[in-house]
Amino acid sequence: MKEMNSHTSINLQPASIKLWIEKARTKVTEGRFSEEDLNELASNCDMNSKLRQRLLYLHADTPSPRSGILSMYLVEPVPGGAAVRLSAGPEFAYKTVHEALIDGWQIVHFPDHRAAVSDREIDIYGYEFVLQKLETFS
Repeated sequence: MKEMNSHTSINLQPASIKLWIEKARTKVTEGRFSEEDLNELASNCDMNSKLRQRLLYLHADTPSPRSGILSMYLVEPVPGGAAVRLSAGPEFAYKTVHEALIDGWQIVHFPDHRAAVSDREIDIYGYEFVLQKLETFS
């Protein structure tokens, strides 16, 4: 997927934090813990304060994450960050919602699984999934 703004993914998983703490404990035990280690921690904390939520709206053929994508809109957390249509044709950045999940997006809203209705009856295009990524922006 082509990125539209300057941003970086950051791993906020408890496992990565636990790993950093274990490395720091080893360095303390060995007498190698330094001010650089504290600076690294401070830098990571500063990055966390700049986290922003990116939103990706995917409209799919069915309510399954493995169905094909009909349309795709991205909302970036920047001033004037209105929804941007990423593609008008079959060449989307992702072919399925599942591909977006593999790329690190998280589903925050699943489509309604009630009986399907014709697009002519309501103003909805396909089944809407809303996904997010938390990333730092410069």
